Amino acid sequence: MNPWQRALHECSIENTPCVLATIVETSGSTPRASGKMVVTATHTYDTIGGGQLEFLVMETARRMLEEPADGQKIEKYPLAAAAMQCCGGAVTVLYESFNLSRLSVTLFGAGHVAANVCTLLRELDAFTTVVDARDELLDGIAADRIVSGEAVSACDDIPSGEVLLVMTHDHLIDYQIMSALLHRDDLAMLGLIGSKTKWQNFRRRLERDGFSEVELDRVTCPIGLPEIPGKLPMAVAVSVVAQLLQTFDPENAVPKQRTRARHDAQ
Repeated sequence: MNPWQRALHECSIENTPCVLATIVETSGSTPRASGKMVVTATHTYDTIGGGQLEFLVMETARRMLEEPADGQKIEKYPLAAAAMQCCGGAVTVLYESFNLSRLSVTLFGAGHVAANVCTLLRELDAFTTVVDARDELLDGIAADRIVSGEAVSACDDIPSGEVLLVMTHDHLIDYQIMSALLHRDDLAMLGLIGSKTKWQNFRRRLERDGFSEVELDRVTCPIGLPEIPGKLPMAVAVSVVAQLLQTFDPENAVPKQRTRARHDAQ
């Protein structure tokens, strides 16, 4: 597998927006007669020949990544005039952007409800990450990304715009996660599973810990639509996913940057 193929594959797995730039035509003297490269917001993979031409291609690709939808365009570069390269030829480049604008959800906890939420979200083509230290629960879960390790250790890696659902097996862990994330004002949603009484108790403790009303009001608890009855895991999961569908469009969510398809939280 070529570097650009590997990069395109990894970007698809990790829900990372990217642009594939391909040399489709050359004339005269050029650094390369063919080539492909993948450009993300922070990295490039493979090469189309280097130099100023490659710099211009990277700039164009990253401008395309600012657009919410996928797209294509063709640009022709006279190397002497556009790229100040002395080769004297011309290169035509095809750009194909893959913004992968899926709803992105991180679930803290891999219990029965979380497993069913992941199953439902997969059918909706959402991108899911599950964080849990219990490896025996992670093997069969239908998530795109698995983080094996302590939940609080993974909080620093949460990207901007993420939907967070806190549903671990331990109220103390839930509280630690909330304490680690409440300062974030760039999250799409911070949801906590549990009853109104649980949130009242959490809120009083968090207030004593110094969190403001503005920060506490960012929390959605209980999560799920109250009009959907039932306490079985799938019933709760349906309620939670229905609430997400009321709030977000899975096909037009803001893209997220990802760095790894799987890693261990230290």
